[in-house]
Amino acid sequence: MLESILAETAELSARFTAAGHNLYLVGGLVRDLMAGRPLDNDIDLTTDAQPEQTKDLLAGWADALWTQGERFGTIGCTHNGMVIEITTHRAESYDPASRKPRVRFSRAIEADLSRRDFTVNAMALKLPDGELIDPFGGRADLADGILRTPGEPALSFGDDPLRMLRAARFHAGYSLRPVPELETAMAAMGERLEIVSAERIRDELDKLLMVVDPVPGLDLLDRTGLTGRIVPAYGEEGCPPGPFWPELIGRAGRAGRAGPSPLIRRAAFFVRLWQCRGREAVRAELHRLRWSRADQTDVERLLGGLEGAVRTVEARGGVSGWTDSDTRSLAARTGGNLGPVAELIADPAFLGEEQGAVLRSRWEELAGKEDLSRMDVPLSGTDVMRVLDIEPGEQVGRAIRHLEQLRLARGPMSRDEAEAELREWTTRS
Repeated sequence: MLESILAETAELSARFTAAGHNLYLVGGLVRDLMAGRPLDNDIDLTTDAQPEQTKDLLAGWADALWTQGERFGTIGCTHNGMVIEITTHRAESYDPASRKPRVRFSRAIEADLSRRDFTVNAMALKLPDGELIDPFGGRADLADGILRTPGEPALSFGDDPLRMLRAARFHAGYSLRPVPELETAMAAMGERLEIVSAERIRDELDKLLMVVDPVPGLDLLDRTGLTGRIVPAYGEEGCPPGPFWPELIGRAGRAGRAGPSPLIRRAAFFVRLWQCRGREAVRAELHRLRWSRADQTDVERLLGGLEGAVRTVEARGGVSGWTDSDTRSLAARTGGNLGPVAELIADPAFLGEEQGAVLRSRWEELAGKEDLSRMDVPLSGTDVMRVLDIEPGEQVGRAIRHLEQLRLARGPMSRDEAEAELREWTTRS
């Protein structure tokens, strides 16, 4: 993999070398190369060249170029399908009241690496030959499964508090054990997350939830009190973890997929809040953390469907009493997306695998007979007024609701059947 990357960047590194500048591979690509993990097409480079010089050296080589990050020293480009960002060595400090860096450029790669979050991310490969630059022992830490910062963790987290959440992700995703002083700093500095935007916290939480097994990272957040910083109710006695937390999240969203399902993982994360505070509390947190309206709706639908399905099973005395009408009602509540509900309800925290399989079978059987994504009725309000010869008013709404109840109870109906049902309903009422 390294040989391929060196070949792709050979011409570019030759340009920088000829101009008297150094060029290095840095960031996650170097870490993942060392760990033998799959790589993507994004390449991060750092150089002692100034941004204006970098732009000049990219001219004629890059397929496209952008400069939105130029004031932070970053010039971006594409070349042969690769996305490349080249940043001038930085030795920045941070404003204590925000995460905005005071950017100072540096000539030394070691100064640039010293400002990275963890030692495993503070390695560089010098181009064109791939010589490893590792002043803080990141390669050994990666091999030994250790997570630590290049300097004092309190200073690192003070500069950028989001690194505390990142620590949980690297602990879970790379099986890296936090050194004691790193965990101590996380527990002591949770209030620093207040200066981090909700969007950045949401993005980092999403990345943790999408790790194959996020449980170690979630445990770390719990131990250090940071879970309650992400969702305040999770730090209160009235919203206890319960026996299913956080293992439910680790189990959720993995069945039959190449990777975890974002929807199911997010919903599993908020199950605890739904149970102790209800729908409105979940809605408020999803909004506060700036999830999109579509993501909010999907999570609410899934959790509402899960709660409704569990209650229905209890009311029916078990899954044996579940009816086709119950399935249609659940489909109406979830927009017809029953797969995520089926996966969560089969978890040991709810009905368990055996009963969950029975429900899934019944849902799939009915889905084979009718379209569960369409719970609408074939008549509009205008149609109702025509059939019943009435003016706009409450009776129109009652008629539509009557047809909707029939749809859930009996299944799809044609326009003729719906009109006949309306006439009979009017006669009875």
